[in-house]
Amino acid sequence: IIYIYIYIYKYRMNKKSYKKSYKKSYKNESYINTLSSKGASKLLKKAKVNINEIKTYMESLQNNYVSLSNSYEKYMVKSHKSLKDKIKQRIISSKKVDNINEVSNNIINTITDYVRFTFIIPDKIYTREIKKIINKLLKYGCLDYKLSKRDNQWNRCDYKGVNIVYICKKFNNIPIEIQFHTPSSLYIKEKYIHPIYEQWRRECKYNNSKLCNEYIMNMKKYV
Repeated sequence: IIYIYIYIYKYRMNKKSYKKSYKKSYKNESYINTLSSKGASKLLKKAKVNINEIKTYMESLQNNYVSLSNSYEKYMVKSHKSLKDKIKQRIISSKKVDNINEVSNNIINTITDYVRFTFIIPDKIYTREIKKIINKLLKYGCLDYKLSKRDNQWNRCDYKGVNIVYICKKFNNIPIEIQFHTPSSLYIKEKYIHPIYEQWRRECKYNNSKLCNEYIMNMKKYV
């Protein structure tokens, strides 16, 4: 009987300890913010090492018909705030609550768009020029990060374009997201879709409420 009481006592104490730890770490927004901020800084530190070489190479892929977007230098590396918000949202939405630090590390390792470039290609030669750039990347020693990351989104209602993620040994295998747009699709994205998307990402990406789905309906109007 004594052993039974001891077992029950330990079980209750462990349960209280777990709940206390869970409440402190996982539900504490301050702690999540700290983890998210550290994760964002870690990724940006990696990007900083090779970003100039990556930029130079991406610029070399331009030709008389294909160009980088006008604002590529401004947006080629995600901002700390944007990365932090992304990591935070994924932590909050994660169902694995037993080890928040492990969850955070796993999330950081799956982010592949903190270095990104956008190419603008005329409609008539869109497919041809994408293939040319892909062939150049492969010859340079870059590899498709994952087939699942090769995302042809022209059939979507809320976004039009092709997104591909590559890793290159010469750039320490930092994932580089490359977006291919036509002039009109980029205009729609930047003028209308992206502002709505940012609001949806902050407030609704992990919330399936009807109210949040209104953001998607607003996106459809511009496509």
